[in-house]
Amino acid sequence: MTRLEEFPHPEDVMPARLKALLQPVATDQPHLNIEVAASFEHDKYGPGREALHMTMLVVPSRKASRLGVLQESSTGVVTSAIRMPEKKGGLRRYSPLASGHDPIVMSWGSGLYFAYNLSEKVWTSLGLSPRCFGNLNQRMVYDDPAAPEFSVAEGEISRSYNFEASRNVSWRMRNDYLRRYLWMRDAVGVRVFFYEGLLEDCAGVRAVMKGQAHYLDEQDGSSCLSP
Repeated sequence: MTRLEEFPHPEDVMPARLKALLQPVATDQPHLNIEVAASFEHDKYGPGREALHMTMLVVPSRKASRLGVLQESSTGVVTSAIRMPEKKGGLRRYSPLASGHDPIVMSWGSGLYFAYNLSEKVWTSLGLSPRCFGNLNQRMVYDDPAAPEFSVAEGEISRSYNFEASRNVSWRMRNDYLRRYLWMRDAVGVRVFFYEGLLEDCAGVRAVMKGQAHYLDEQDGSSCLSP
């Protein structure tokens, strides 16, 4: 895993969204809404372009320090292939995972259409109840009726993609409920993401580039700069 202090980019010129992805979530803010899945694009071909695909995985505590670059970082979805078994019962043991780990948000994408929902393990383990908002909203909200607590997790259900995304997707979960689930699993929440953005031309960035056309760092993650 890569921490903010290990990143090669100068912190003072890093975009706020990227810095937030690399920083741990505070433990003393139980009602803080934590982003656990996202697909975001802004100014795709312009000077302020920025893009993010992110999903959070439930990684056993003992394995968290040994993660490399996971394949889900490129698209931010858990699965994309449609499995077509050749014989009856061919999906008996099918369990969609992200690089062998459970996701907080189960997501599927075909390249043209993407769907998102809170993982069944998460909402059933916590005793949450879903509410769906249709029409233009197309959102799912999860409540805890036993508490009662409302909107402890929520996000967009779907989006389409035809040269550009029909909408941005952001799934958020309340900090105390997320940490309760991770505690029950003896796990940590690891953000797996692809991020792209433009940095200001400054002395700090030029020092990293060292006069080269590209800078690539793949020691414990993947980071690339180009002019």
